[in-house]
Amino acid sequence: MRAARDVDPGLAAAVPFRFACSRCGHCCSGGDGYAWLDVDEVEPLARALDMTAASFVALHAREATHPVTGERRLALRERGDGRCTLLEGRNTCRAYTARPRHCRDFPYWPSVMAGGAGFEAARATCPGIAVLVPGERAVAAFALLAELYAALDEHAEANSRPTSCCLDTNVSDELFMSALEADYAAECARASAAEAPTDDGVATCRLGRARPLGCRGAQTDPARAEQARARLRAIERETGHPVAYGAAHALLAARGVRVNDEPPESRA
Repeated sequence: MRAARDVDPGLAAAVPFRFACSRCGHCCSGGDGYAWLDVDEVEPLARALDMTAASFVALHAREATHPVTGERRLALRERGDGRCTLLEGRNTCRAYTARPRHCRDFPYWPSVMAGGAGFEAARATCPGIAVLVPGERAVAAFALLAELYAALDEHAEANSRPTSCCLDTNVSDELFMSALEADYAAECARASAAEAPTDDGVATCRLGRARPLGCRGAQTDPARAEQARARLRAIERETGHPVAYGAAHALLAARGVRVNDEPPESRA
């Protein structure tokens, strides 16, 4: 497990955050909103799709009134379900290398950087946004989480460990975790405190003692696992830790943590 500390423009936001794109496609399929398109961006997009500029505008663009300036502008077109017409499958942009500046700049939009409703909407959409938690609040939350993990481990069933790691790329979409758990895992990585894998004949968790409830819950009875999830939510309330929940790889990547030797394959 590795942690990285990169300078991130989000650190200067009203609500400081770090961002790492997980190629989830959520920002391209979030429903209401606009992906603004400048006139000089039409031709590169059309070339990326091997079509004329006029055909691209007819199929993939629309005119809309900017809610702040009142001007009429081009925006990428959406399907009836709110998904961008350039989105193919679950999370693949057909013109990713030529995507508009508005897409490239997310989440560092002025409305997001200013905090408030704009930031909350972006955070609810994007698991790659990791809010920085004040030190004292984080320390308190981490201590309570560690206690919860230890208590759950006491009741773990000895023979219930999976034969493959939940963070393997072929099953990673199945593992979810909370922002608190991801923050704790990142802190363990920075402190080099995670347990090293052992050769015990089965796959071991790459997060060591920071493995989330999604892993631990599978090793105990369902009722106790549900109690642990309820306690996790209580810890968030008690400490005021920002609440978020998403795919483990996405939340960990947003915090500079890689659990594989190579970064996740770009899919959007």
